[in-house]
Amino acid sequence: MKKNTDSDTIKELIKDSVDIEGLLASLGVQISGRNNREIRGTCPVHGGDNPTSFCYRKKTRTWLCFSHGCHETCGRDSIGLVMGVLQVSFKEALVYLSNLTGIPIEEDIDLDIGLIRQEIEKKKAIERHKRKVETYMPPEDVTEVDLESFVRMRSDYFSKEENGGFPDWVLDEFEIGGNYSDAQGFQREIIPIRDETGKLVAYSGRALIKDVEPKYRLTNGFKKDNVLYNLNRALPYVSEKTNDTLIVVEGFKALWALYQLGFKNVVACMGSRITPGQARLICKYARNVILMFDGDEAGLRGMQAFEEDFGHRVKVAKIELTDERSPDEYPVEEIISLLGNIPKF
Repeated sequence: MKKNTDSDTIKELIKDSVDIEGLLASLGVQISGRNNREIRGTCPVHGGDNPTSFCYRKKTRTWLCFSHGCHETCGRDSIGLVMGVLQVSFKEALVYLSNLTGIPIEEDIDLDIGLIRQEIEKKKAIERHKRKVETYMPPEDVTEVDLESFVRMRSDYFSKEENGGFPDWVLDEFEIGGNYSDAQGFQREIIPIRDETGKLVAYSGRALIKDVEPKYRLTNGFKKDNVLYNLNRALPYVSEKTNDTLIVVEGFKALWALYQLGFKNVVACMGSRITPGQARLICKYARNVILMFDGDEAGLRGMQAFEEDFGHRVKVAKIELTDERSPDEYPVEEIISLLGNIPKF
């Protein structure tokens, strides 16, 4: 029993002592990006040409392969990585890391490989369970430095026609980033959210895979009630020229679509209902409000609720869309026609 205890202790000590940068270099991993949370590159197990399929998470000291799921076969720790890349046994991988860290392995230590593999599988099951209940993005990632890194790694997701077909200048304007993997291992595009002063307060992460839920994942602790998306950019255009008018839509893509057409005095409430705090912001800065929510039942109810609750404080105009579509799904000419004489910039 003492030998098994010693082997587990030494195994964990070696894993915890590995200099990950040195290990990745020794294994020939091609690094494409790094931040204070993770390291990304081409998966060294299966190869391929995806520069971000490999992800090493610094906090948990584990790795993932998004393209082929190599981590599920090899194991997510540094030992599994060595086993997968070098195609060696568990003990050979441990010896490799022993040589790399300088921590010796005594020959008489009994490495019960079967027991250790059971423990690895048990830990993987626990992690899978944890990922199911983690529904938010960690707030420690919401920094200007991290955002700069995410922006550099933006994918072409929102550039594709089926996802909006937005031009680079629009995505640049709204600082859209990429290369973010959530707690479930799904990659998401980063949409930074700033308050009315321009301070970065949260991210919304859009899943790149169609059927992943939730589609959008907000930063943990973010209070949507106090923020209207794009208000900091819209305020200079809520002016005499626009008759102090603010256009309110539901989501990010609807806002980008209107912004692209020259309607800069537009904000998004990030949902189908304007919260009391968001309504106070609207009434603080605008005298006229144009609501252009999605054409589904929830959108129609949301516009009606705002008019009933705040119509006495601001002048409200509702543009009721049809076919349950959102503004970004309408032809350009129709959107311009629906917004009438609102000046464009």
